[in-house]
Amino acid sequence: GGTCNVKYAVVAYCGDDSLDTDYGWNGSVQFAFVIQSDVPDNGDQGAEQDGGQDADDDEPFGMPQFYNVTMIGDGFQSADGGTRAAIWRDNAANGYTNSIFTDFSGSAFAFESRAAVTNSYDRLLAGDLKLRNNIVGVFGTGNTWEQLVRIDDQNDGHLDLNAALNDALAIIADGGNVLANPRIAFISRDRAQALNPRASNPAVTSDLFPVDVRDPFLKQTSYKGAFDPSADVPLWTDGWSALYRLGYTAR
Repeated sequence: GGTCNVKYAVVAYCGDDSLDTDYGWNGSVQFAFVIQSDVPDNGDQGAEQDGGQDADDDEPFGMPQFYNVTMIGDGFQSADGGTRAAIWRDNAANGYTNSIFTDFSGSAFAFESRAAVTNSYDRLLAGDLKLRNNIVGVFGTGNTWEQLVRIDDQNDGHLDLNAALNDALAIIADGGNVLANPRIAFISRDRAQALNPRASNPAVTSDLFPVDVRDPFLKQTSYKGAFDPSADVPLWTDGWSALYRLGYTAR
């Protein structure tokens, strides 16, 4: 809950979901790096976004915003075969802007739709759940939006899933999101001083969504994802993070 903001966050090798929001939290996050373990059954969703405390109509509604996130999954060839980048449930409506999602064994985005209650899929249609100018690529389930996006209707038949998926895909396309390999410099999950999460695809530095300059917490950047793609700029994880101190990231 609450409205606290977070900047420069590392979430590595969680046993469950990495970015897990609920209880109506409404803060902002900028510059967050997620990497999952490639060990089967050691980790779940990259992000699990839930709404209020209990019922779907609990207030305040959860509408936090994430900017400049780099999210590396469990490995697109992982034996898990189903770990997703992000799911939205329980009327959550947070969004991602100028971010990168890659290397997951499952799908990219899943939106919950439930009969007789307002839900996260409805919030997507209403424009409350925002996905803007993100890069999505290298997933185990395929390389098309139709393969990477899911509508979860609780198997109760209240929704025409094909029509709902088409509506969701149109919104994702209108948001400037692109399917592309972000070309992460080097993905390593060992203590070999080799992990380099910079992205080198030219799309990383093009078609950026401008952040709200009225918010002093947010910083304008010239790139998508958590890290400046220039090799001349040190990783902001250097020196202080566990990834650095335990010898995961490149030196």
